[in-house]
Amino acid sequence: MIAEDKPTVMIIGAGLGGLLLGVLLHRAGISFYIYEKSTSINPIGSAIPIGGQILPLFAQLGLDKEFFAISKPMTELRVYNDRRELNYTLDFLELEQRTGYKDHMVARPALYDLLVRQIPPERLHLGKRLVTKLEANDGIIIRMSDGTTYKGDILVGADGAYSTVRHRLMDRLKNENRLCPGDREALPFRTVVLAGQTQTLDPEEFPQIKEALCDFSIVCDRRPCTISITTTPHNTITWMVVRHFTKSASKDAESQRLKNAENSGWGPFAIQSMCDETRGFSIPGGNRPMTLGDLMDRTPTELISRVLLEEKVFETWYNGRTVLLGDGAVCAMKDAVALANLIYTLPITPSSIPSSAKLITNIFEAYKAERYPASLEELQFSQALSRNGGDRSLSETMAWFVVRQIVPTRLWRQVFALNRRTHVRPLVAYLPIPVPLVLERTTTTESGRSARERKKAAAAAVVEPVLQNSFVKAREVYERRRLANMEP
Repeated sequence: MIAEDKPTVMIIGAGLGGLLLGVLLHRAGISFYIYEKSTSINPIGSAIPIGGQILPLFAQLGLDKEFFAISKPMTELRVYNDRRELNYTLDFLELEQRTGYKDHMVARPALYDLLVRQIPPERLHLGKRLVTKLEANDGIIIRMSDGTTYKGDILVGADGAYSTVRHRLMDRLKNENRLCPGDREALPFRTVVLAGQTQTLDPEEFPQIKEALCDFSIVCDRRPCTISITTTPHNTITWMVVRHFTKSASKDAESQRLKNAENSGWGPFAIQSMCDETRGFSIPGGNRPMTLGDLMDRTPTELISRVLLEEKVFETWYNGRTVLLGDGAVCAMKDAVALANLIYTLPITPSSIPSSAKLITNIFEAYKAERYPASLEELQFSQALSRNGGDRSLSETMAWFVVRQIVPTRLWRQVFALNRRTHVRPLVAYLPIPVPLVLERTTTTESGRSARERKKAAAAAVVEPVLQNSFVKAREVYERRRLANMEP
């Protein structure tokens, strides 16, 4: 009998996107290995909102209960000015009703830990910095800085901002005069982020951490920066400062990034400098008037990070046997789902025959066709919400004024709810489809019948998700394999 194999996938980067892709491939029985340049696992960052787009996937993976234990439900966003005065509140009720899931806020390190625990230890290799890659008809070979080499069928660049895989890929295409014109342009670095998570805090000093719901607050007013603060289930607070550059300052930021030997703005001097500049900014919460410095002083140095954000969606997503995941946690996770579905559709071949380069190119084309437009929309939506001050145009300034002063909260909810993004809930096709988690709003005095009727009405309000092409293709393959007794 000839042994049969699924393709071997090599993932560069153990960020959230790379880890989730590994988890999804593992559940599909597809061979994979993750190579991370760091020599130890030390996740840093602030908090990530995870809502009805990603939570159904966690339910599919059986990780929803663990996720709820490390996160806090989030029902509203409070926006303050720099005098600690509440400007307005936006609630997410409409989103919950349409997706069947409450939004949750989770600290990035906690989510990272949840995902890394799903990866078999032998599949995660630390201290592996990619140096070169060589593609051939029968696969792709990568060489690391320690001299080790590995061979597989597919190479995935999941190394986030300043991706080494992307740079290697684009350098090759540029040398061959095949790089897209848009990707030849300099990266627009218009945003720098400083983020951290405090140590365990005293609830008497920070009363907001006692609440069961996440206290999600944003401070934005006359300064060219935005501060966000969120509480966690572990009596800590995550905080983030987002500074928006003018176009001229953006060029200076790019120059700084290229000159900095410590990975473009992540170095200790740059971190301390930005902490010093922003520590006096007022923030809401606490049992007295507080500033950002009160949180910084309670944050371990190793848990503070600073990074320049790449505000661009590249046109180049793949070439040959190499493909890229997007940057940004939620966006990268959505990419991982689409890519996992499409890799699953590759034929199971005799182990002596590698996966066809043509078939791999076909799934990469389908991957880009699905995710590229969505990624552009995500970037535009994020920029519209986050830009405050800096180099705003007149139209952007007017739009921000309308959002702050004129648009009713009810209409704001509808704007979010009607956004096409809320209808897309990525799932993998080869695992059981979860039933939407409709949260009941019942009182203890309601009868069983009344509670059931309320739950039924809530379920009826849930909008059916839009099935992505990657899911449809993978589901067809899954059904064929199941009928042939190749899948459970």
